[in-house]
Amino acid sequence: FRYSLKLEEVFLHELEFSSLPSGFFRFNRKLQTLSINGNKKLLSVEREWFKNVPNLKILNLMNNSISSLQPGVFDDLEDLESLFLSNNPVGSLDVKLLSKLPRLEALELAGMSLTTLPIGIFDNLADLEELDLGHNQLKKLDSKIFRNLFSLETLLLAENGIESLSPELFYGLRNLNEIDLSGNELTTLDTHVFRDCLNLEKLDIASNKFVTFNLPQMSFAKTLLDLDISDNMLTTITVTEDLETLFANDNQITGLESVASPSHDLTMLSLANNRLSDVSSILIFTDLEYLNISRNNFNQLDLGRLTGSLDELEVLNVSHCGISSFGNPNIANQESMKVLDISHNELASLPLEVLKHFPEMEMFVFGGNKFEDLDADRLIQHFKDMALVGVDGTEWSCGLVERAARTFEDNDIGFWSGELPVVCSGRAFNGICCK
Repeated sequence: FRYSLKLEEVFLHELEFSSLPSGFFRFNRKLQTLSINGNKKLLSVEREWFKNVPNLKILNLMNNSISSLQPGVFDDLEDLESLFLSNNPVGSLDVKLLSKLPRLEALELAGMSLTTLPIGIFDNLADLEELDLGHNQLKKLDSKIFRNLFSLETLLLAENGIESLSPELFYGLRNLNEIDLSGNELTTLDTHVFRDCLNLEKLDIASNKFVTFNLPQMSFAKTLLDLDISDNMLTTITVTEDLETLFANDNQITGLESVASPSHDLTMLSLANNRLSDVSSILIFTDLEYLNISRNNFNQLDLGRLTGSLDELEVLNVSHCGISSFGNPNIANQESMKVLDISHNELASLPLEVLKHFPEMEMFVFGGNKFEDLDADRLIQHFKDMALVGVDGTEWSCGLVERAARTFEDNDIGFWSGELPVVCSGRAFNGICCK
């Protein structure tokens, strides 16, 4: 880079070098972005590398094998705004490591085998907005560790083995908007733990050990808009009228509870893989646009009652529920429905008399039921805007699949496949199992 006097960005990725000459960047004073990523032979970082790059704004040292960071190594980078150190086996950090980085706005320290943080390490980072400490072993956090982080908006603490949080831990974080505490060992939250976080809107506490959660009792109840509490041990959950998004998959929930209110703001709800047998507790959320209640046990689902109450619904997933009937076919038309998944149930026939009341459907997934007949022409007749159909899960006749494929292709309709690859025991046509 000796003659690249105007160079502003340098990316040294997966080059397998173990060190750099001390004056390697001495001719690159205009350098603003430096990324040294994925060099597994790189064990240490030298302060001399950064002495001649005073304008550096972004420094990425992720995914190397750096085992220690010496005090003062970043002291010449006073204008640095983003520092990414994740996925290096550092183990511990010196209290003064970041003391000369007053303009830092984003800091990533994830996956660094950290077991503790020295009090004061973040004290000079008043402009810091994003901090990622995920995937370490920070089981206990001192109540003063985040003091002075007055600008912090996003805090990621996932996968640390945290069992409890001090009520004072987040004191002063008035701008905190999002916190990720997923993958820890939490069983409860102190009702006042976020009392100073007046702008907290997004909370992720998935994959913990909660048995119950009562959002209205929390100090942040009025500001929270987005909650993920999936993969816990919940049997009950109570939400507020202000919540807009709730993911509570993989629990043991039999129904939702909510504060009494003339209206609720919930627009996205996912309760997949719970113990629901009735949708009554869901019907009060009349603004719902997205609903996933797959992998529950309904047997018979009154689709007319559900969509009649939730007339803004655009996406509905009721797959893997053991449904054998959708009830009375005389339901009102609902033009908002765009995506419907009824796959992997016990339906003996494709219930077009019910489904025709969703004329604006664009994606329809229905494979894995008990019927093996498919009238593609009739399907298209009902759904003029159809773009994707999902048929995986049923071993159709190969001749039927071939005919249907031609019909769908003539009408610009494609076959949808799930995230997992389909493995056929016998023949296949266009990736669809058939016999």
